[in-house]
Amino acid sequence: MQRLCPAPLSTTLLRSGNMTREHWDTIIVGGGPAGLSAALMLGRCCRNVLVCDAGKPRNSAAKQMHAFLTRDGITPSHFLQIAREQLNN
Repeated sequence: MQRLCPAPLSTTLLRSGNMTREHWDTIIVGGGPAGLSAALMLGRCCRNVLVCDAGKPRNSAAKQMHAFLTRDGITPSHFLQIAREQLNN
């Protein structure tokens, strides 16, 4: 896949109090399925994105996720692992 952005994706998943960038095009509160999907799409649109997440998913007690395209039946923790890998690549 060829990138149209002149620079690599700039998406940061923030878990602590340190921020290295002073300007963000978008700040997303929550690193669950919706927040990470938004970060991925905005990063592909050459936006500087900050994802703020406490690391305590509300669906952590669930055994499976359903109705998420291509990931039906996956565990929430496995979904987050895959999503974070895709954002970091």
